[in-house]
Amino acid sequence: MTGQRGVPTCGDHAGMPGSSSREAKPLPATRPCRSRQLAAAWRAKELLRDVLALAAHRSGRPITRYDVSHALTRFFTYCATTGETIPEIVTLAETISTWRVEIANAVLYSLSNAATEGINRLVKLVYRIAFGLRNVTNQQLRARYYASHATRPTWLHTVITPPQMP
Repeated sequence: MTGQRGVPTCGDHAGMPGSSSREAKPLPATRPCRSRQLAAAWRAKELLRDVLALAAHRSGRPITRYDVSHALTRFFTYCATTGETIPEIVTLAETISTWRVEIANAVLYSLSNAATEGINRLVKLVYRIAFGLRNVTNQQLRARYYASHATRPTWLHTVITPPQMP
């Protein structure tokens, strides 16, 4: 039997070309089994999530640099032993190694730029919606209005009435 895209699955080798249904031939050693690759990638992802779950706002307990270093070492050890056969895990480990200090600081101090990125996404959305407006000032005012939504008091009405003519 074959799995997705015709790749033989690990558990069932019968039905491969050149084999009878009674005998099961092993897979060629040149290509690791897809389900083993997925399991290894999932395990690497879970080890990385364990590192991120150490943050004080998630775990509810204070952590030390040693805790973060120990969790990252477990991740890198797993990637080094499994990554020989799966190049994507090696790439992931290299990327995490490049950002190791920043990841450790984010976990230790529970700081994130998520709020800034969210406002940036909102401003880009407003600009995309307002594409084609000829008055740049109105476009900028509209973006500022939408970006300041979270900081406005709830009692402030969002409907602006036009000034009354005398």
